[in-house]
Amino acid sequence: VITTIPDWIDLVLVVDDGSTDNTSDIAKKSLKGIGRVNFESGISGPWSALLRLQGKGVGNAIMKGYQYILTSKNKLYKECYHKNKSACIVMAGDGQMDPKDLTQLLEPIISGEVRYSKGNRFAENMQIHNMPLKRRIGSKLLSNLTKLASGITVKDPQCGYTAVNLSIFEEINIENPWRGYGYPNWILLKLGVNSENVKEIPTKCIYRDEKSGIKLWSFLPLVAGMLFIGLWKRGTKWYILGQGNPRSSWYVRAFMIISWFSIWSTILVLLVTKINYPVNINKPILTLLMIIGIYLCYIVDRYEVNKRLKS
Repeated sequence: VITTIPDWIDLVLVVDDGSTDNTSDIAKKSLKGIGRVNFESGISGPWSALLRLQGKGVGNAIMKGYQYILTSKNKLYKECYHKNKSACIVMAGDGQMDPKDLTQLLEPIISGEVRYSKGNRFAENMQIHNMPLKRRIGSKLLSNLTKLASGITVKDPQCGYTAVNLSIFEEINIENPWRGYGYPNWILLKLGVNSENVKEIPTKCIYRDEKSGIKLWSFLPLVAGMLFIGLWKRGTKWYILGQGNPRSSWYVRAFMIISWFSIWSTILVLLVTKINYPVNINKPILTLLMIIGIYLCYIVDRYEVNKRLKS
């Protein structure tokens, strides 16, 4: 991966997240072999750096990488950052991400169209069939859940091939990140609650015989729970506290608050009657009203999302 990164990339930062083999030694030799100097040396680039962590998870590793760059003491870099900001790309170290897609990911960042772009392996890819079927199904399910929770429409939320304008972290708190594999969903929640546009770029995925570290049946409920909490947080910020830009009108907020809590009250009543508690209600009518309420909340929320993203 190191040797395939183009020369015009200013800094290659290798994050060794507690590996038990000789990853760091191989990385150092590879970086030296392609003529990259130490980032902290003060010498002009192209630069390289190696960051060793304690194996707390991919989300933590990515955020520590961002923090390392943002707090750098390299004067040449800091001058450039304060003048133009910087674009940072995340690539996995397993060779599944094609470096030829770097330019496409960077284009919407450089043009100012968005400040966050991510790969979409389901768009135009002849190798997606190599992805295990259960992972494809899981990705589709998480795509819909992430859309509901964050407001951001993405077809491949789990793809970690991303580019970001680092100025975005002046507005989004990156302390205490989601440490594990649910990081891509966590960052989309952060972007969604701040009404930040995201653009997906068709990217290739290179699958061989690798085994994923994700245990799907324990991973899905955990991430679904995180997304559910994120949905409540976004709803509270937008519709109860009236925050964000542009602010939701009073009648939209009133409708969403009344409808949302009515839906959950209805669910609670249906659960109570399910355990044979003596409550005299018309269950079919109540269920129908709940479904209508959910649909109307979804429609109004999509309208608010589109309004904020267009602004």
